[in-house]
Amino acid sequence: MDWKQYVGILCKKPGAVEHTRFFNQLPKLWQEHLKATEGKERKTALMLLMEIVQDGNAELCDDVLSLAGQYGRSDAESIRQCYYNIAKKTRSIEPLTLGVTMQLLNYIPNLSAYDSLMGGV
Repeated sequence: MDWKQYVGILCKKPGAVEHTRFFNQLPKLWQEHLKATEGKERKTALMLLMEIVQDGNAELCDDVLSLAGQYGRSDAESIRQCYYNIAKKTRSIEPLTLGVTMQLLNYIPNLSAYDSLMGGV
């Protein structure tokens, strides 16, 4: 059985995933991840797995979960971001470095007018 064609069906019944004949054919990390999830969390994980498979990137499934695990993340949105980083080659933006150092201004506003309106001192 090719497990990839059944992932979409499992999104409708996510609780049945461990009881299917092809569960042992899923990538090992995904088996562990799906066992650790329940309810809506499992459904969103399956929908993400379906997205990865539909994009034709089923070979990246374990890499995606491995990368998310390196960051200590297991939620679907973090895993999706890891997938985009691997498959879609999104580039990370480097922090902006200024050529000129800016001096901090020691500005202390006078709020006494507002205090008097509010009845304060």
